[in-house]
Amino acid sequence: MREHFLHALAELEGQIRDMGNRVSLAVRDALWSLERNEPIFARQIIANDNVIDELRYQIETNALSVITRQQPMARDLRVVSMFLELASELERIGDYAEGIAELVIRCIELPTLEQPPQIKTMALKAQAMLRDALDALHERDPQAAERLEHSDDEIDSLYREVLAWTFATMRSQPDHVERAMYYLWIAHNLERIADRTINIGERTSFIATGIIDKHRLRKDEADKPQA
Repeated sequence: MREHFLHALAELEGQIRDMGNRVSLAVRDALWSLERNEPIFARQIIANDNVIDELRYQIETNALSVITRQQPMARDLRVVSMFLELASELERIGDYAEGIAELVIRCIELPTLEQPPQIKTMALKAQAMLRDALDALHERDPQAAERLEHSDDEIDSLYREVLAWTFATMRSQPDHVERAMYYLWIAHNLERIADRTINIGERTSFIATGIIDKHRLRKDEADKPQA
């Protein structure tokens, strides 16, 4: 029985890793389409989001099957339950990537407006955070969330700068109000990617130690991806 359980757990972890890689690629590609103003590529990202959604469904189905058939003990149940939550976090990050791609398409027909430089910095930091979180999950690194905190604080600060830029642009360039607002929504999605990445770090810590610091866990309220 133990051997069967460990095999099922390894399969679950492999699915999580596959989903994490696909989500990481979706974020990268969405930001590539933003940087190059590429609508065709953006539409492909939107179409591929269904694959990420399906992976979450498969993970949930398999995890529940493991729980009902194997009846894992407390520590093992902790791992399986965290895999369920990790699938949810990754699916949400995929939604934010899809939201960015949809905003790229909306910008195509609008007058040209140079995006604030903070967005590119946010994008690079958010991608680096996600890679770090996924590596930490594979290594069962209990310090992941603490290490990610600094980058998250930087992204929050950059988001506030984009917010200030948006209001200033809307006042000084009324012809660019809509595009400026879309840039703000893109920044919002990047900020939320960082928040969800922190959650991955927190859940990784819980898998490794059995202790979770709940003060950093993000709420679902007001968490709809902007698109």
